[in-house]
Amino acid sequence: MMEKASLSQGDIRNYIKEKKIFRDFKLRMLGSGLANKNFLISSNGRQYNLRTNRKRPPMNKELLAREHLALEFLKAKKINFTAHSHYYDKEENIHIVEYLPGRKIQMKNIGNAQLAQVLKCLYKINNLAPEFKAYVRKQGYKFPTATKYNRELIKRLQKDFRELYKHKEYRFVIKWVKNKINKDFKDLKLNERFIYLNHGDPVSNIIINKKKIYLIDWEQVKLAHDPGLAYIFLHGDLNNKRRQAIIKMYARLAGVEYSALWAETVKKFKQLMFEDLINLCKVHLWNKTKYNSREKLYLGLINGRMRYYDYLK
Repeated sequence: MMEKASLSQGDIRNYIKEKKIFRDFKLRMLGSGLANKNFLISSNGRQYNLRTNRKRPPMNKELLAREHLALEFLKAKKINFTAHSHYYDKEENIHIVEYLPGRKIQMKNIGNAQLAQVLKCLYKINNLAPEFKAYVRKQGYKFPTATKYNRELIKRLQKDFRELYKHKEYRFVIKWVKNKINKDFKDLKLNERFIYLNHGDPVSNIIINKKKIYLIDWEQVKLAHDPGLAYIFLHGDLNNKRRQAIIKMYARLAGVEYSALWAETVKKFKQLMFEDLINLCKVHLWNKTKYNSREKLYLGLINGRMRYYDYLK
């Protein structure tokens, strides 16, 4: 059907009819981001979210495959805080999932009872990594492995540095990141003995409905050497009191010492910050010719994060 980089509502309507996914249905667009277009489908008294991943850099066509695989696994494990996968088309890069109604909540203003629910959900999936790896192998799918902290990360960042340094507006970022790496990466290593099934992006993907917490948008799911708390620190816009509360709650769930978990989370935070700054530069570079109005926005975000998140001092 589709060689287009971005699909219209008419394209999606024709696709559903052609594939006979629903007999009678109503369709409307939910929204569009850098990664996906989302459409709401209503059929036979039920609702579904159709997600289509744009076929152009910097978007990874494997994202929706990951989401489908993870949701099928979690359904088999009888996890009740996620949507169920309804239909997946690998060739057209389209995924239809059960639509979960409710209101989105952010980690920075979530109540303590709700925060405890979220962390219990994350802890539950974190511990499913060995079973998920076995499930992936059985499905014949090659799932991304956890990134080694030093060797692989530095190699990847150096490649990005060479590309971005050609553009003058990124040189201050590259210089800052290199200085931090040279100072801190020499003796900084994550505990790579443990592997977690990590949601990948829990900060803005929490929905509450009738006092129950749901986690949505599983396209960033990954196997990682951390439980995902550092990502919450980076993107959650949290004060230090809330960060400490998160570590204390999760430490109790996991049966580990607070100080050890805090130290490990700060290490991972540093790695994520380096990667995040570089990724912001790359996204800006890929989009600046088409989205000129976003240029100052991206550089502002980069500059702001460099100032605000200087290693959780």
